[in-house]
Amino acid sequence: MISQVDSQGVDRRRGVRRLRVATLVLVGIFTLCAVIVTAWFTGEDRVSEIFAQIQVLQENPPMWLAVPMVMGEYLLAPTVVLFLIVFIVTKISPQPRVWARRLVVGILLILTMRYILWRSLSTLNVADPLNGVFSLGLFFFEGLILLSGTIQLFLMLNVSDRHSEADQCSLSVIDGSFTPTVDILIPTYNEPEFILKRTIIGCQALDYPFKKIYLLDDTKRPETKKIAQNLGCEYITRPNNNYAKAGNLQPIASL
Repeated sequence: MISQVDSQGVDRRRGVRRLRVATLVLVGIFTLCAVIVTAWFTGEDRVSEIFAQIQVLQENPPMWLAVPMVMGEYLLAPTVVLFLIVFIVTKISPQPRVWARRLVVGILLILTMRYILWRSLSTLNVADPLNGVFSLGLFFFEGLILLSGTIQLFLMLNVSDRHSEADQCSLSVIDGSFTPTVDILIPTYNEPEFILKRTIIGCQALDYPFKKIYLLDDTKRPETKKIAQNLGCEYITRPNNNYAKAGNLQPIASL
């Protein structure tokens, strides 16, 4: 028990340290950006010259980024090719396989990279500080969204197919040879009483005998505790509200 508490304390300290490092990195990035923007607005020669060169590049993008001066139907060719590839993949592999998933994700990553290059090399307006701040700011936040989507694409590359295992376990549960215990967690924060009652009753109605229901109250309301007692489920609260719902789930993880 002591070792478990110690390990939780070490994990908590590591999490706080990572949070501080991430905060310092973000603060450093914003500070650097603020310094550059301030120097740009004040007309610092070196900074202004750099942005002037960037504007020249924006006005003269690489040949492969320019829209081809051909008839309109040729512009649809890449879209049609990608559509045919996806259509063929869905026909060959109706249930996504590893190679099919990687092919589709690879296409999406290529298109994302192509879009980022186009945005960064031919669409920014840095002719003057005011337009430049808005243009670069929009591009920065757009990049954050694309980064989030790209990370999700990478996570999809190594998804394991567990359908057969799930089917086998479900049959074992039905015939009674596999009866694992199940904990049902209901985090709550100021929800009305009738919603909590309906949620608990719905969980109790699940057709499985080896389950235990926990009501995790993050507001420490006496009426919520009374609901848990009346409906026969476990009531758990905590001394603070740190980390919102994730923190509300933490006490039950240590049981």
